[in-house]
Amino acid sequence: MLVGDAWAIAKSYRPDLKLYLSDGSHPSQMGTYLTVAIFVKTITGNLPKQMPGPMSITDEFEESVVLMFMQAQDAAFFKKVAKEIVDANK
Repeated sequence: MLVGDAWAIAKSYRPDLKLYLSDGSHPSQMGTYLTVAIFVKTITGNLPKQMPGPMSITDEFEESVVLMFMQAQDAAFFKKVAKEIVDANK
């Protein structure tokens, strides 16, 4: 339930957020990051530290593949929401 509550809070603060892809069913990069922030904070007690910036992997051909990119202000906002919701539900 924490993830749904966090999405609702995030949308109430910033109604312009695109948390879903255009299909209305799958999470966007922003929705995915907010969900990850909730999971990481719940499991470890800490917030993710790798973002903002590009998150990438190196594929089998030694080429870098960007998996997602998050602006600094968006990452900070999602971390704030995750902290707020997880701390309120301890």
